[in-house]
Amino acid sequence: MKHKVINITGLFTVILAFAIGIYSCKTEPTDLGLNFIDPDDTTATFVLDSQNDTMKIANTNFKKFINTFGSDYIMIGKYNNYETRSFVEFFNIPSEYDSATVLSASVVMKYSKYAFQDSNGTVGFNFYKLNKNFTLGSITWDSVSSTDIDNVSMADYTGNPTDTSSINIPLNNTLIRDWLEYAADTNYSVKNNGLAILPNNSSTTIKGFNSSFVNNFPFMIRTTVLKNGDTTTLEFTQSNSVWFCNAPTSVLSPDMITLQNGVAFKDLMTFDLSKLPSNVIINEATVTLTLNESVSFISTNPDKRLRITMAGDTINYRDTLSPILSIQPNGNTYTFTVNGFFQFWNNLAYPNLGLFITSVNEPANLDRFVFYGSNFPDQTKVPRLKIRYTPRIPQ
Repeated sequence: MKHKVINITGLFTVILAFAIGIYSCKTEPTDLGLNFIDPDDTTATFVLDSQNDTMKIANTNFKKFINTFGSDYIMIGKYNNYETRSFVEFFNIPSEYDSATVLSASVVMKYSKYAFQDSNGTVGFNFYKLNKNFTLGSITWDSVSSTDIDNVSMADYTGNPTDTSSINIPLNNTLIRDWLEYAADTNYSVKNNGLAILPNNSSTTIKGFNSSFVNNFPFMIRTTVLKNGDTTTLEFTQSNSVWFCNAPTSVLSPDMITLQNGVAFKDLMTFDLSKLPSNVIINEATVTLTLNESVSFISTNPDKRLRITMAGDTINYRDTLSPILSIQPNGNTYTFTVNGFFQFWNNLAYPNLGLFITSVNEPANLDRFVFYGSNFPDQTKVPRLKIRYTPRIPQ
């Protein structure tokens, strides 16, 4: 019997060549598929860490006025260099009380126990007619001129509310008479454009009162009228409201990142990625911020997340793509994952203009989140960037 001799060396060579051919034909992962790379798989990956490698991170605080329509608060007052305005417009005022005599009128407000920053401070303000009909859901501080607000006070208040009991502020009777006439005839000469609430110089703090969007005790007007011998008490509870706040950038510290609701102060964070090779797979990119708790002002609102977006225009501060929301903080640190944004920059799909960072609840209140910035002397507290990446297989 003849025995066939097998060349083991030759067979091994064939198998190896076949395996290499299969590997070289493997499809490269798409950018969409990168999200499914296991971040715990560190095989053949490299790490860049701004605390160990020279990767400059820069922070630029800026102010961009926002609209707070829908907030539970009407913010009123002054605090240091902060100043507020609030607008309220009432609708569904009954039309059957034209020619009535207004016997009394008052604004009824309920303090919500939110104060920026002195809860024991004095708040003082005046009510004025609005000379212009605004769309309250879209206006901002800088879209209102001084001529849009009348200069004759319709009511005023100075006090120090500390609990949630309501306050009653006498209101000019003629104002309500004009509103009742206008409700009956829209050709009436005095229009109902609503009220502006402006702080006066007696204010030492800013306090939040229930807005028109708080159902259990909204901002309202109560009036007693006489018509045809009958005395009737009316309550105007249906209204829309919005508030604005302004402060100069001098309130910001140059070595801090300040994110403040209401005003709103935001941050542009930029990254020097010159040490990151081009066309790599970003397995994980995280940015960590450390909160300076001693100068922050954060209320009991349980949602303390941040919103991160990719900068698309750093002149007009416009973003692009969908935002990423950070997780709730871990102690005094915030860490957010931005793999996709860094992958786009690395692939040159978008220019590396940085990230905009804001609070999730910007229209809600005046909470202020202050983080240690890139210029802070203690390098253990400055913003930290970590990138794990995998070089792509050469084609």
